[in-house]
Amino acid sequence: MESNLDQHTRADMKKGAAWIKFVAVVMMAFATLIIVFGLIGMAGGRGTAGIGLLIVLALGGLFSFIGYQLLLYSNSLSQAGETATLRPLERGFVRLKTYYIFVGIISILSVLLKLYQFFA
Repeated sequence: MESNLDQHTRADMKKGAAWIKFVAVVMMAFATLIIVFGLIGMAGGRGTAGIGLLIVLALGGLFSFIGYQLLLYSNSLSQAGETATLRPLERGFVRLKTYYIFVGIISILSVLLKLYQFFA
């Protein structure tokens, strides 16, 4: 599928893809830190270590998955800018949709948790 993207638009897509890739890598690095420091913090704890381990792994895995979706979108955006075809861009938008669904769910859960803490 051909597109009518001019050189300036394609160059902006490549630059944007580089920044999005940077953000994705930082997100995955933070996910790794969540897991590592969570495990270190639980090493000295007693009692509910099983639940804590599950929460740490779930949070780390979730943030890693979100970062990976953003990385896939970045790769698709870069490929669409290089080839001037719309197929990679369409695949990238599917990844971006998944990213925003998970970010939206996390945001809503965070607000609900804060409201619960405020009124409880």
